[in-house]
Amino acid sequence: MPVFKVTNKVEVPLLGGQIPLEARSRFIKIHRLKEKVGCYIFAVPCKYGIDGLQPIYVGKATESFEECLTNDKVAKINDYLHSHSARSLHLFLVVHPSQRRNRTAIGELETALIKMAVSVNPKLINKENTRPESWGIAGIIRGGKGKRSQGAKDLRILLGID
Repeated sequence: MPVFKVTNKVEVPLLGGQIPLEARSRFIKIHRLKEKVGCYIFAVPCKYGIDGLQPIYVGKATESFEECLTNDKVAKINDYLHSHSARSLHLFLVVHPSQRRNRTAIGELETALIKMAVSVNPKLINKENTRPESWGIAGIIRGGKGKRSQGAKDLRILLGID
């Protein structure tokens, strides 16, 4: 089981509120994006005076993190930036730990990150595999109102939810 590591967030240079195409190769080289694989998250500052960042795009890179700046992804992000006017753009890299690439784990991580990101920002650009489950567990997962049963409390503790 690979244990992915998160690198420090990196600010992506913007020119006129967009990712400039001509700056991509320099950015890729400076941050050594060709050398690693995993998942990535683009984020922008929250609006309306709220501190922090909100995710706008989650993707996977199975060949190299250079994939996060392909023409189609830059176009999607630039479209978002154009309609949402962000002051800055940040990139988080969740790096696969070894040279031997586990594409299945990277895909599973991407799905999990997308689900987490869409719960924070429903306007996430890519919402693949985010259809909510058609079930719940009262007091545990999306279900029930009122006081939790003792059994639900105990199960939450057992599963590390509380």
